[in-house]
Amino acid sequence: MRDVLPSLSELRWRILDVARTWSKRYGFQPIETPIVENADLFVSTMGDSSDVVSKEMFHLEDRSGKSLALRPEGTAGVCRFLLSAKNGALIHSLPHRFSYHGPMFRYERPQKGRHRQFTQFGVESFGESSPFVDAEIITLGARIIQDLGLSTSVKLQVNSLGDRQDRERYRTLLTKELESKKSKLSEDSRRRLERVMVSRKTIRNS
Repeated sequence: MRDVLPSLSELRWRILDVARTWSKRYGFQPIETPIVENADLFVSTMGDSSDVVSKEMFHLEDRSGKSLALRPEGTAGVCRFLLSAKNGALIHSLPHRFSYHGPMFRYERPQKGRHRQFTQFGVESFGESSPFVDAEIITLGARIIQDLGLSTSVKLQVNSLGDRQDRERYRTLLTKELESKKSKLSEDSRRRLERVMVSRKTIRNS
C-alpha cells in the first residue's frame, strides 16, 4: 500500500474519466459498493479453494466476531447489490448494466508494478444472454484503450473456453492430466485438485 502523489493521481483520474465516459455511452450506470463486505460473500462466489480466498484476501473480524473482508474484486459486491432485499425490485426489472471503480485489496507478495491496494474499474451486465453483449464489452475496452492513446502499446487478445459442454470436456481432460502428474504438483495445487475431484464426485452422486 502506498500514497498516490499528485502527478499519478491526475493520471488515474484521467483514465477513470475516459472509462466512465465510454461506459455511460454503452449504457452502464455507475454504482458504488462497500470496501468492507461479509467474507462469506467472496467465499461463496469464488470458492474457499481459490487463491483469492485462501491466500490473498484481507480477513477482518468485528467486535461481535463477524468475519469481514476488504474487497479483493468488484463483481461479487455488484451481484450482492442486485440481489439484496432492499434492492429486490431490480432483479425483476432486468436487464441492468452497472459500472464501478474503487480500491481493491489483495494480500499477496508485492511484485514490481503490483501493490496490495489497487484501483479497479469494471462493468457488469445482468439479464442479457446474447453473445453480442460480450462483443460490446470487448469493444468498450478497446474504445477506452484507443481514447487513452494506448492502441500501439496495448494488444487486445480474446480468449474463450467455448460453451458449457466445451468447458466440461476441458475440465475433465485437465483434471485427468493433472492427476497423472500429481506427484509433481505443489502442496497447494494437490489440495485444490483434491477439492475439485471431491466436488465433481458430489455433483455426479447428487
